[in-house]
Amino acid sequence: LTQPLLMATLALAFGLPALGLVISVVAMKFYKLDAKKMEEIQTGIAAIKEKAKQKGDSVAG
Repeated sequence: LTQPLLMATLALAFGLPALGLVISVVAMKFYKLDAKKMEEIQTGIAAIKEKAKQKGDSVAG
């Protein structure tokens, strides 16, 4: 095992997940989520689930 290969492996194994964590924390920090926005999201999810259920029922039946 050469020194550059070891460093590259360590960077990929530990650096890449750490970078991903930092990026997702920053994204969550600046995402505006209040009660009104959460209600809109839940309504949209419920509508999508209802469409999928109706589509599944029509295919199965």
